[in-house]
Amino acid sequence: MGVIMLTTYLFKKAHVFIILFVILLLIFAVACDNSENDSKASTNNSNNINSFDESNSSSHFNKNNVTIEIGGSEKLEFIITTDIEYDSTMKWTSSNESIATVSDDGIVTGVKEGKVDITAKTTDDKFSGACTVTIVKYKDCEGSKNCVMHDDIIRTFELHVPACYDANNPVPLVVDIHGYGSTGLSRMEYSGVKELSETECYIAVWPNGLQNSWNIGPCCEYAALNNIDDTGFIVNMVAKLVGIYAIDENRVYATGLSNGGGMTHRLGFEAGDTFAAIAPYVMPALVTHSENHIPISVIAFQTTDDESVPLDGFLGVSGEDSFEEWKVANECDGEPAIMESGYDDVQCRVYANCDDGVETAYCIAPGDHIIVDNVPGFNFAQFAWEFMSRFSLN
Repeated sequence: MGVIMLTTYLFKKAHVFIILFVILLLIFAVACDNSENDSKASTNNSNNINSFDESNSSSHFNKNNVTIEIGGSEKLEFIITTDIEYDSTMKWTSSNESIATVSDDGIVTGVKEGKVDITAKTTDDKFSGACTVTIVKYKDCEGSKNCVMHDDIIRTFELHVPACYDANNPVPLVVDIHGYGSTGLSRMEYSGVKELSETECYIAVWPNGLQNSWNIGPCCEYAALNNIDDTGFIVNMVAKLVGIYAIDENRVYATGLSNGGGMTHRLGFEAGDTFAAIAPYVMPALVTHSENHIPISVIAFQTTDDESVPLDGFLGVSGEDSFEEWKVANECDGEPAIMESGYDDVQCRVYANCDDGVETAYCIAPGDHIIVDNVPGFNFAQFAWEFMSRFSLN
């Protein structure tokens, strides 16, 4: 009997102990959970104080699925949105420069068929990104009036045919060449050549330089560094247009601004059998004539306050040096005479006694590099046209 009573007593006490043990476990679990939450909260608070919230920063390219033709160019931009300070200077690289190159300002140029990754990275390495670019090659340009293949590179241009054009009556052709960093389309919009084509009835064309540059000898950038045959391209472009439109082959003219002005000089020295006269603006001739130079009429323009291409010299060549080079190239005699411009601010001189009846003129105008609006009321495109249009190859 005593054994049974003792057993009953112990069982009752053990039940109480078990209940107490379970309660203690629950208390311990709650305490641990609160401690963990406090730890997480502390960590989160520490992160907010000591580092930036990455969710407030983003970066992306301005274009997706970029496809560029061989010889073509496309400008990429790496756009960063953030609350933190960073060095905005970008370093651009190409995963394969034999397929595509990229300039310091993100201009990608196709070299050959294939795919490359173009990477943009801030110089402090805080932001970076990569964009896949596909380079394609079109073997045939015959289906388009606005491109020509030259040296296995597709070259493009803008074209304007005036309302007065009649396929039964050949008209002159004017090639208008953009400056460094610009495009044919941009040049077309402000040079005045397009508007003048409607009143003077000529076809106008604006070629595009590779990576927005032209090879004029020691300048400029991509075209010069890669010795691009821009003369050959432009001559081939003219030949294509002559084959499509009724163009008077004896009345093809060239003009251009800055880097395009230098290209205009080069065309005069190297393609005198294609062009009857040229009008380069704000760039001296950075190449010289050869023994086989064909005399060609030229009227060149420089400005007095040009900081980009100073009047007294650019890469060691001044406007006067260039004028002298043309005098020698065209075998001009005597001293230059005053050439009336109709405006006192535009002072011109001309050698009128040169070989093959050509003339060599040089004008100095006031103002800065973009010459178009420097002299109120004076139309540079009109003045240049009136000079060039007097000459023909025959």
